[in-house]
Amino acid sequence: MTAVLRARELLGRCYVKTGQTDMARTEFKAILDQDPGYRLDPDRVPPDQIREFEIAQKEWKHDHAKALPPPTRPWKGLFVGGNLAYDWGSSDVKTSTVFDPAGYFAQSSAASIDTFGVGTVSPAGVGEESPWATTINEAPVVLGAVVTFNAAGHEDSRSVTQFYPDFRPATYTIEQKTEMGTLLLVLARLGYARGGYLGYGIVGVGQTSVKLDDSFHDTFNTGATQAGSKEESKTSLALGLGIERIVRGAWSVSLEYQHLDFGYGGGPGQGSRLPTGPRFPTSVFTQTTTLELSSVHLQA
Repeated sequence: MTAVLRARELLGRCYVKTGQTDMARTEFKAILDQDPGYRLDPDRVPPDQIREFEIAQKEWKHDHAKALPPPTRPWKGLFVGGNLAYDWGSSDVKTSTVFDPAGYFAQSSAASIDTFGVGTVSPAGVGEESPWATTINEAPVVLGAVVTFNAAGHEDSRSVTQFYPDFRPATYTIEQKTEMGTLLLVLARLGYARGGYLGYGIVGVGQTSVKLDDSFHDTFNTGATQAGSKEESKTSLALGLGIERIVRGAWSVSLEYQHLDFGYGGGPGQGSRLPTGPRFPTSVFTQTTTLELSSVHLQA
């Protein structure tokens, strides 16, 4: 084989010397058909012949790319796989109260709580999913549906301690935590397949539970406390993009991005209470949270 390739190289170089560049490139491409890694030695081959070989090599790669074989399996059918996802969320949390002359808080204290009770937490982490997918339409236009479950249960929390403006050195502390439950996704995907690759867009619905845990305590006098926990089922539009590649036989891998916004949740909580004294039902707290979630999924 080496002698044949060597002979073709010499013939191609002769064609270059005589100005028959088309014939030279034909010989060089024939060499690449047998050995795609074949190269001319720049120490012994003139630059003009090297240049013609490189032109032939580019043309050969272009022709070879156009001739990629079709996928080894059809896109149509039912597929079950594994999904490793990294989710990162943003949750705006807020704890507030009201001023009432008969209540527990001075006006400046209620205003301070309203100011410093606002913050952001970031539930994030790795989740494992089990996607069930079916493709309705064959390539090149591919229409399909996907159902996945993610039981990661991501959470994040914050704590803030501040002085009461008019009652130093007394302080108050607010603790807030947002927790996300099991995520169910029902998605449709529409894409275009070519040469073993599928690029697609995603639209669908996501459902999860969003839980806000909130607590308050202070060091004024004998100390006041408040604690609340609210959990709601939330639904969001899911949007995303992805690309899938057939690896071998019925196996494929895909990488996709998804985004969901579950919006606002929460509401009024309990009034303040002194450990050894009366309740203050008019000093009502309100706890709210939002949840916006982005994720990257690697599937096989």
